[in-house]
Amino acid sequence: MYVNWDSQIEPISSLKWYKVDSFISYLHDVRQYLTQTIGKFSVSYLPRSIEQVLPATASQRFPATEGWLCEGLGEWSMKYDLLSLALNVALHPHRLERKYPEFETAGEVEYYCLMVINDLLHLLASPEEVQVIQRSAFEQKYGLRWAENSTVIGLPPTLSSDPVKVNTAVKRWKEDAGIDEEEVNI
Repeated sequence: MYVNWDSQIEPISSLKWYKVDSFISYLHDVRQYLTQTIGKFSVSYLPRSIEQVLPATASQRFPATEGWLCEGLGEWSMKYDLLSLALNVALHPHRLERKYPEFETAGEVEYYCLMVINDLLHLLASPEEVQVIQRSAFEQKYGLRWAENSTVIGLPPTLSSDPVKVNTAVKRWKEDAGIDEEEVNI
């Protein structure tokens, strides 16, 4: 568990997080949809992005080998929002009446989408341009320290597999530390 997970982490858990591999696949799928669709675009066939929640909690460690994007880190998310808006306009061309600054016709919308997809792929391929978060960067950025459950309260590792022994040891630990049972729950 993260021994110092606290309220400063809670706001970032409300942000949207995207697994990099899934996000890149989504961009490729949208590009193929735009370039290969014959006829009118349909909401039914438009690829869907898979947004996820923060892949860590106080008791679940951030994934070791996966890269993640957070909508609150970097400028990539604004490009993603622009892509989402343009895709919506491509699906609903009557929205062109709103007079967007980047496009005026359905063809310009499609071209704009392809340009934004290209920009996003270039950003993801350039580590200095986009902040892909992995475990070490996440823990360092937020000053988090991970410890196995048994080592947090000083239990020998052999006790951690027996819940009754763990609960008994935790109660003794709380009593020895002078912690009221209702104050802290571990």
